[in-house]
Amino acid sequence: MFMPFYKGQPAWNKGKSSWSKGKHFSQEHRYKISQSRQNEGNGMWKGDSVGLSGLHAWVRVRLLKPKKCFECKDKPPMDLANVSGQYKRDLSDWEWLCRSCHMKKDGRLMRMQETLSRYREKFALFIQSEKA
Repeated sequence: MFMPFYKGQPAWNKGKSSWSKGKHFSQEHRYKISQSRQNEGNGMWKGDSVGLSGLHAWVRVRLLKPKKCFECKDKPPMDLANVSGQYKRDLSDWEWLCRSCHMKKDGRLMRMQETLSRYREKFALFIQSEKA
């Protein structure tokens, strides 16, 4: 049986010190390091090929949530809405809306009402045919 080490063998890093041991970075230098690792400096950065959930998370961190909806100025906002529909990494292309304003702007509320009315009509016809 092959054993990569023998009993009593010292560890490979015994006696070696860490590259950062004893080094103290100033606040300014730490800030510069953190800034260099953000956005394009980060190895996991996807740029414009990011998915919808990743883009929403990016915008959510950078666009402050107001107390009231941008549209109705009445309810607290719940959704991040894209204005142009192109899902760009541009903060001016996003706004915080309450759920009802978001559905109205997207046209989802109208489609949902139309679908419900169609189902009501079909259900009414079904009930009439059952009675006959």
